[in-house]
Amino acid sequence: MSSSWRRSLSVWGLLIGLALLAIVLSQVSLAESLRTVAKLDSTRLALPALVTAALVALRAARWQAIFQSSLRPGFGTCFWALAVGNLANTILPGRAGDVLRCFLVRRGPQPTGASVALATVGLEKLLDGLSLLSLLAVFFWFSGAPAWLGRLAVVAGLVFLAILALFVLLRMRTHWFLAVVTRFASVFPARGATTRLTESLVQFSKGLSAVTNPRQAVGLVGLTLLTWGSETLLIWTLAKALHLELALSGSVLVCAILGLGLAIPGAPGFVGTYEFFSVAALRLSAVGPEDALALTLVMHTWSLVSTIIVGLVGLAATGLTWSQLARPRVHQHTVS
Repeated sequence: MSSSWRRSLSVWGLLIGLALLAIVLSQVSLAESLRTVAKLDSTRLALPALVTAALVALRAARWQAIFQSSLRPGFGTCFWALAVGNLANTILPGRAGDVLRCFLVRRGPQPTGASVALATVGLEKLLDGLSLLSLLAVFFWFSGAPAWLGRLAVVAGLVFLAILALFVLLRMRTHWFLAVVTRFASVFPARGATTRLTESLVQFSKGLSAVTNPRQAVGLVGLTLLTWGSETLLIWTLAKALHLELALSGSVLVCAILGLGLAIPGAPGFVGTYEFFSVAALRLSAVGPEDALALTLVMHTWSLVSTIIVGLVGLAATGLTWSQLARPRVHQHTVS
């Protein structure tokens, strides 16, 4: 990605984030919310810390499990690449850290092609999206939902199912898919680019083994449910640390809406985006506006601090520096 595109993403992401933050602050008293934050009980933070540690390990284990067994990197490689990628997402626009970790995973003892890794990240996001929509469906079934949110969930579900169908087609009918791509690309004069595209798609299809392997798919569904169950538990325990009454079902709703909202590329650190979707979800869970913002600020700060701490350790483990992360050059490598 060129520097001009990166700057453009940064500017637009920041503008969107600031606009969403302004909407939240126009409806909530920040001073009152900060007074609630001051009531945070530090003696109740041990459980959130344990849940956070389990979450990092679960996400790394799930990413590792998505790879085809013959191409699977070690757990440590996935863990540190994921840690650094998450750290990059706090300072780079457009979730660039997710792309960065595809290149970092190539540095392990068993190098993995970036296109293969990119496919596993795409499948990871697809699993997350379908799981979060399933959580929303369960919540809607028992508690009902605003019409607008129900329509949005249906549209998102159709999009995710279409992506799943595309992945299955690419994995099961790779040669047919490549023939279609080649025929379409033949109208363009850059033959070298067409060859590189088809080679990348072949490698990409290798990263989609889970969509046609029932045993692998079942294991991934289980790990995904554990991951988002832990995310839900983290929200609930942080609410308890603030002495706020938030039902576990409400934590499920916040987890689902926030997870889907953060899939949208935004400002570095998800500033504004995080506050907008979290406060909206908490309000749907019958939490008052000031309490909703207070819990959101604690959740966001907790997420950023834990991500930075683990990410900095990951930088040391991978031999990268902060300046390399802030000005990534990994995209200059050839995708294979």
